[in-house]
Amino acid sequence: MRRTSSSGEGVIAPCLPATSDTDIPTFMQKMNSMIHIMNRNDGTLPIFKTEAQAAALEALLLSDRPLSTREIITATGASQPTLHRELTRLVDAGLLVRTTVGRSALFAPDEANPAVAPLRTLITLSRGPQALITTALADVPGISRALIFGSFAARSTGAPGAAPDDIDLLIVGSPVRRDVYDALDPLDQALRREVNVTFLSDDRWDAAEDEIVTRILGEPRLELLP
Repeated sequence: MRRTSSSGEGVIAPCLPATSDTDIPTFMQKMNSMIHIMNRNDGTLPIFKTEAQAAALEALLLSDRPLSTREIITATGASQPTLHRELTRLVDAGLLVRTTVGRSALFAPDEANPAVAPLRTLITLSRGPQALITTALADVPGISRALIFGSFAARSTGAPGAAPDDIDLLIVGSPVRRDVYDALDPLDQALRREVNVTFLSDDRWDAAEDEIVTRILGEPRLELLP
């Protein structure tokens, strides 16, 4: 993790798990029906057909257990009809498995499908930072607010540009900085991006005339905490 901020953007080439020659056709066949391969400058890995599809995959691929339809709706904010359609597509493509427990349908990634591992990598790179950073910071005392700003937030909200090579993270409050760094350091390998942390006190955040605060509030941002 980078302790000092820097500017600039770059294109990340994700390191995908290797597949055998016999796996490649299967992978492409499964993925071809699910995603559109787009120009890398159109946004942060904007390869999924719909936002609901990407959000559902994010919830499921980053979860450590199967999720019910209700849990996925809560996590994604998608409507029930939209989510039902996307989950059906993902099951039909062999990316998810559906099981029934009582009257509830549970969904989980089909780990036997060779497309799942690289897809999880793409989700983690393009969407996972929000979930991973929020979880990492949840138990750090003294944080009154945390958000992602800068180029990563801009790409995530649809602004055009190259895929960002770092993440700008704002921490508001009075946490022990070492606690924040210790919480974030384990994420470096998973994110494959450097995290640049900016610390602001509560008083400075509340100061509307502060230049940094004004700039951040005037740009796209991804709220993490509270």
